[in-house]
Amino acid sequence: MPAAASSGSPVVTEAQGRRWIFGSFLLCPCHLPITLAVIGSLAGGTVLGGLLRDHALLAGAVVTLGWMIGTANGFRLVRHAQRGTCPIPLRTRLRRRGDARRPAQASMPNRDSPKASMALPRRKA
Repeated sequence: MPAAASSGSPVVTEAQGRRWIFGSFLLCPCHLPITLAVIGSLAGGTVLGGLLRDHALLAGAVVTLGWMIGTANGFRLVRHAQRGTCPIPLRTRLRRRGDARRPAQASMPNRDSPKASMALPRRKA
């Protein structure tokens, strides 16, 4: 792999995003009858085939959800590659969002607090 296409480079990130989008195209809801038929024929005679036959709506919902998640992830990766930023994993975003909701610890005391008047003398105007 060339030096310009290292694992965190925008070129590789965009390629990963495009692979996610094109892979998700196979699960697109407009192809749902074909997708379910292929999965049903491959899983015929197994427990998975029986579940697919008995719960076709649930299987369709799962395939559609997979398409939505894969397409969204692909567009997210392409968008980050075009911006030149590194995509942040979801768990890191959630952790940061949780930290943002906590009150920040001030490094300097508030000027209106009683401790502030003792710690920081006010300047005379």
